[in-house]
Amino acid sequence: MSEERWNEQGRIWEDDHGWLDEDQISKCARSDELAPFKNAYAEIGTTWASSIVTFPTVAAHIMGQLMKFLGPDRIVFGSDSVWYGSPQWQIDALWRFQIPEELRKKYGYPELTPDAKRKILGLNSARLHGIKQVAARDLQKTYKPVPKDFEQRMSKELKTVMEFPGYTADKMADFKERYAAIGAEPAYTRYGWVRTRA
Repeated sequence: MSEERWNEQGRIWEDDHGWLDEDQISKCARSDELAPFKNAYAEIGTTWASSIVTFPTVAAHIMGQLMKFLGPDRIVFGSDSVWYGSPQWQIDALWRFQIPEELRKKYGYPELTPDAKRKILGLNSARLHGIKQVAARDLQKTYKPVPKDFEQRMSKELKTVMEFPGYTADKMADFKERYAAIGAEPAYTRYGWVRTRA
């Protein structure tokens, strides 16, 4: 299975979805269609998480088209961490990710610079929420590391609120309790395929 899955007409194949051409992929992200709607933003969440690992070339086209048609000021990062858990792996993937030069030349995608990544990973969202940007040189003065004893510094009331009292009988807690009661152990079996190169 090839990493780049374009046919001769420039269409990309998505498993179980059929052929999508470049116009269809970028239709909702075209700057001329979105120009009057300055409050329209692209959010990369599940799409990013799903494509960056399994189809990096698809991820390059998605990010390239968003950068080309919306620009780095109108893309925000949403981890969808309710589904994927800690988003650190997605953040690390975005920091390491580059749109290949070959694709940038062929399709006119801009470079995904460190400044663009900073905007996508937080500065754009901060701006939308009215949080003033802090210059990199002021970060150490403005923001301090989380103290090692932060839990001891929290009031009992805050701890109680953060533990969501009254929500211990949700369905997931019930599943977990029943799972533990039957003595089941996780198998840690991984399913799927591994790409190898000769």
